[in-house]
Amino acid sequence: MSSHRSETLHIGVDVGGTFTDVVCLRDAGGFFAAKVPSTPGRAHVGVVNATAEIVRAAGAKAEDIRHFIHGTTVATNAIIEHKGARVGILMTDGFEDTLEIGRYKRAKNYDVWFDVETPVFLAPRRRRKGIVERLDFEGNVLILAADVPLLRPGTLQKLVAARQGADVALISFRTGDPTGYGRIVRRSDGSVARVVEERDASAEERKIAEVNASIYLADARFLFTALRSVGRSNAQGEYYLTDIVARGRAVAVEAEETEVSGINDRAQLARSAAQLHSEARKCPAFVDRRRSWTFFCALTDRTPGPLEMRPQLCRLPANCVNHARMRVPTFPSPYRTPPQS
Repeated sequence: MSSHRSETLHIGVDVGGTFTDVVCLRDAGGFFAAKVPSTPGRAHVGVVNATAEIVRAAGAKAEDIRHFIHGTTVATNAIIEHKGARVGILMTDGFEDTLEIGRYKRAKNYDVWFDVETPVFLAPRRRRKGIVERLDFEGNVLILAADVPLLRPGTLQKLVAARQGADVALISFRTGDPTGYGRIVRRSDGSVARVVEERDASAEERKIAEVNASIYLADARFLFTALRSVGRSNAQGEYYLTDIVARGRAVAVEAEETEVSGINDRAQLARSAAQLHSEARKCPAFVDRRRSWTFFCALTDRTPGPLEMRPQLCRLPANCVNHARMRVPTFPSPYRTPPQS
C-alpha cells in the first residue's frame, strides 16, 4: 500500500524563449520555484520537465495538482510585436487613451536630447474597452499637480478636513497676476460655484484674484459620475477637470501662493528651487553634509537646471523629459552652504 500523503498543489508555469519558470504553492505550507531550459519547437516538453521537477521538490505527485496556470512570455512577446492574433484590451474606464500617451520607448535612454519615438500600442483605439468595476468603490480620491514641489502635508490635512460634507474640496490661492490660471467663481454667500478657465472667462471674471491650484480631494462616486458628464464645449475644445466643481457641492481651502503655484517656465523653476533651498538651510536634518545628490533636469526648452537635495525629499518639475543623477563630492554646488568652522 502506498504511503503517499495527499497534497494540494497550485502551479504556475511561464514559458520563455530560453528558460521555463515554474512556481508551486502547497496548501499544507511551502512555496517552491524551479527553472529549466525551454525546448523550442516542442514547448510542452519544457513544461512537463518543469512541472515534474517542482512536484518532486514539493514531495508530492502529479495527481495532487489542483490548479495549473500556464502563461508564456513567448506568446506575450508575439502579441507585443504584433505577430499574433488581433488583440483587444480591457482597462479601467477612462484610461483608454492614457497608456498610449504615457508609454514611450527610447532608443537612447541616457541621451536627454533624443526625440521620443512614437509608440506602437498593443491595440488601436477601436479595440480598447473601458470597464467600470475597478472604479466602483467608496472613499476619497486625491488629485495632485506634479509641478507643485513645495506643497506641505499640513495643507493637505486642511483639504481633508474641508471635504467633510462636500463632494469636492480644492486648493486655491490669491495672486497679483492671475494670468493663465482658472478663476474661482464664488456665489453671493461665499461658496464655490465653479472654476472658469481664462480663455472662457468674461472680462469681469478675469479680474478675480483667487485662482485654482489644480489640487482636489473628491468623493469617489461623485468624481466618476461627474467625469462622465464632462464635455468639450469650451474655447479650447478640451475636457476640463475643473468642470467637476460645478457639478456638486464644492469648498476651497486657501493656501499661500509660494506654496502651491505651479512651475511652467524657467523663472518659476528658479524661484521654487531657491525657496526650497532656503527652507532646507533652516533644517539641519534636511541637508546631508557628507554627500549629496544632484539632479540635472532637462526641460522641454532644452535648458538644464540643477536641483540639489536629499534623495527622499527630491521632487522634479512636471515638464522634465528625462533626468540623470549622480553622486557628487561634498559642497560641489553654489546652492549649498559650507559647514561653519
